[in-house]
Amino acid sequence: MKGTVFSGLFLLIGLFGSAQTTCNSQRYQDTIFHQVKITTKYFGTATPYGVLALPQDLYLDIYEPVGDTLSRRPIIVFQFGGGFTIGWRSEPDIPGFCQYFAKCGYVVASIDYRIGLNPVDTGSTLRAYYRGVQDERSALRFLCDSAAQFRFDTSSIFLTGTSAGCFCGLANSYTTDADRPQSSYGTFLEPDDLGCMDCSGNNNFGKRIPHIKGIINQWGAILDTNYITAAENVPVISFHGDQDILVPYVYGYPFQLPVFPKVYGSVPIHQRLNNVGILNELHPLVGFGHEPELLAPQLNDTIYNYSRKFLYKLLKPETPVLSGPSQLCLGDVAIYTVPVADGATYCWQLNGAGQILTNSGNSISVLWADTGNVSVAVKELNYMLMPTDEALWATYVAPRPHANFGYAINELD
Repeated sequence: MKGTVFSGLFLLIGLFGSAQTTCNSQRYQDTIFHQVKITTKYFGTATPYGVLALPQDLYLDIYEPVGDTLSRRPIIVFQFGGGFTIGWRSEPDIPGFCQYFAKCGYVVASIDYRIGLNPVDTGSTLRAYYRGVQDERSALRFLCDSAAQFRFDTSSIFLTGTSAGCFCGLANSYTTDADRPQSSYGTFLEPDDLGCMDCSGNNNFGKRIPHIKGIINQWGAILDTNYITAAENVPVISFHGDQDILVPYVYGYPFQLPVFPKVYGSVPIHQRLNNVGILNELHPLVGFGHEPELLAPQLNDTIYNYSRKFLYKLLKPETPVLSGPSQLCLGDVAIYTVPVADGATYCWQLNGAGQILTNSGNSISVLWADTGNVSVAVKELNYMLMPTDEALWATYVAPRPHANFGYAINELD
């Protein structure tokens, strides 16, 4: 029996050792790529702040891992911070963030948006925020129309940024045109109507954006937590310095200036997400203020590590449902199957002495070599090379019944 077990295990290792290694890939969990290429693309033109301002061309930088051949990858879109008054798409520490996640296997895009406002007019500050919302949507529409070129999956889009950039990311995930600031329709000093959320920049992707898969909120805020409802179901991981006086950790005026509308910071966002049952995490940066990573770069390790694990959890596919015989007789062939998924591969493993006779991907046939309790395990590796948890199916192999009789004194026993 021992010899049979070892020979069965040896056969299994020979047939499936490499597949099992693939199913345990470190993609999205570590920096498995060493180089990143950056491509700059124009994505739209929009009218910026200012009465005499000329239309502004908007660009984005796309970061991709060199040597990656995967055809559909998740994408992270980064929008810079700066209080809607300053900033650019490659300001510190944006390139570091983009490079890191590209080396983990993501596509990352850092985008332009229009900045500028009247610092003594609340309506103007809200219009600046709304222009940022529009420009992020414009970038998303362009990217979705270019998804085949840049090889990313439009159902796996994550939004991030810092400060003002995360105001826009939260708005694009949790608000609609019905939630437009009143000043976006025009004010006394800025009378032009900014139009709908998808009415600026370009007409790509049917003037809409897909559902957002998740948000990395770095010291952002939202105008009203009631915008967050269970129907949208966009998970959020938040990082925020508990001593932040520029974007409130809890509730208040940005920059502590009443010209800005009061906003809700990461604490009430976290509480609201909990109340409506949406997956989220809050990581307070205790003792730190606004944009803390600039003066304390060691915080990037915290942000990258927790964010990487959170996104991995969101990307991970559900464990496949495995079916097969619960019991059979020795010598019978057992068929084990999971539902087939588009673009997926499967890694099978036998726990017990047996031989895989056929393997058609999502289904195998097995001839068990011994009696007793055995089992089959399988992992699915989806089209983004994201493995599921292991599915397990137990089978009892019974000895085959056989006749046992004799003949004595003209009677059959």
